[in-house]
Amino acid sequence: MDYCDVQKYLDSVGRMGSVPGLTSIKALLLELKNPEKNLKIIHIAGTNGKGSTGAFIDKILTNAGLTTGRYSSPAVMEPLEIIRINGKNIGCEDFSEVVTEVKAARERLAEDNIYPTRFEVETASAFLFFSRKKVDVAIIECGMGGLLDATNVFEEVLCSVITSISMDHTDFLGDTLEKIAFNKAGIIKAHCPVVTCNRDEAVAKIIEQEAALKKAPLIQVKDAVLSETGSQEPELIFSYEEYENLKCGLKGIYQTVNAAAAIEAVKVLKNSGYDISDDNIRDGIENTYWPGRFEIIHNNPLVITDGAHNPDGARALSETLRYYFGNKKHTFLIGIFKDKDIYGILDEIMDLADNVIVIETPGNIRAADCEYVASIIKERYNINAEPFKDVKDGVLRCLELCTDSVVTFGSLSNIKRIKEIIKNDYRR
Repeated sequence: MDYCDVQKYLDSVGRMGSVPGLTSIKALLLELKNPEKNLKIIHIAGTNGKGSTGAFIDKILTNAGLTTGRYSSPAVMEPLEIIRINGKNIGCEDFSEVVTEVKAARERLAEDNIYPTRFEVETASAFLFFSRKKVDVAIIECGMGGLLDATNVFEEVLCSVITSISMDHTDFLGDTLEKIAFNKAGIIKAHCPVVTCNRDEAVAKIIEQEAALKKAPLIQVKDAVLSETGSQEPELIFSYEEYENLKCGLKGIYQTVNAAAAIEAVKVLKNSGYDISDDNIRDGIENTYWPGRFEIIHNNPLVITDGAHNPDGARALSETLRYYFGNKKHTFLIGIFKDKDIYGILDEIMDLADNVIVIETPGNIRAADCEYVASIIKERYNINAEPFKDVKDGVLRCLELCTDSVVTFGSLSNIKRIKEIIKNDYRR
């Protein structure tokens, strides 16, 4: 298959949706002769912060001269970004080659009525590619949950990392924080170190219990200390343990926790013999880039885009806005999925809005109706809110209303389109 055929194939497989469980992925990997067994793994689970933590780790390890593979799904900007080598997307030919091979394996499994999902096909493709490239370390991000996530097929790992846990995907992971925590803690492996940044008492207790049960050394991320920068632009400098005045490439203040988790994971590798210097860590934190995480995408007016898509993420975004701008009001551009906690998200941040534009992700059945969300905002918070079915019209209207700054959030799926519109269609 060429690249276009591969994308059509993945779209067709994707229609079956998500099916939690390990039976299909294990059968698929066995059919491929278990490429995952050739990999040295850092495995990351959590509700928020997985992608940023993985990006920090990836940059630090490549700075140290290691060959890294990184798997993170879904894509934000480009389809190929889900599989990376040394921070660069897999090429079209390589992607087509591994997916074609996985497709053939999937077709053989169909004879036994086993039908792996799109995520499982992509996961197996990543493992196959990383194995063939003989990466030194593979950084693997869970898609959803942990215990029954398709990535959770490793018998041992270099390190497990559990980032911030909060309420999300409750239909699949459970309707309480404790149930979700138990699911995420399912990535903990016997005798393998686990790093966690969760301070909630109930969540921390469950992670501690799972680590103790599996005799896995538990490393709790400590508090980072923010430093005053004196800059008129958003700039994040913090200290963590022996690392003082670290400049952070990602500007949300919540990134101090993710960066600290990455540092602790890297220290696990250092202690097991990997040659990673303090300069590798410092430069890695400073030069990490990961799109859509409190990212400034335009100046005059200032436009910031953030992936906040649940109440915990909205709270973190609100805290960051207050850190940099005090109680200043902003024009918000929001697109939310209907299976998210819409009220919970809005309650965390609407006190910083002066005007709101609500858009819908085109062609996505999960998109919340923009008129419905706008009506909530007007009635619940008494804030002007305008709905737009057309994303371009909504973005341009938002920039027209804006007096100083725009903040866009609610779903990572809108970020690429918003960037394109501002670049190609906006004229001040």
